[in-house]
Amino acid sequence: MTMTVKRTNFTKDISNQLREMYGSHLNVFEAEISRAILIAEASAYGQSIYEYDQKGKAVEAFERLVGER
Repeated sequence: MTMTVKRTNFTKDISNQLREMYGSHLNVFEAEISRAILIAEASAYGQSIYEYDQKGKAVEAFERLVGER
């Protein structure tokens, strides 16, 4: 899931519901990409998040996602 806001109950509820409803039919990844201004900034500068902020939390989240494949 992308653009999550982990500190809200709404995000937690939606995440749980999606996994319950679709988890047996689709591969629902555990990794969640939080909403981050750095992702938008990187795009605005025409850079990947790896170029823009190599050690940022967004990069870590994307790497967790890739590792789930």
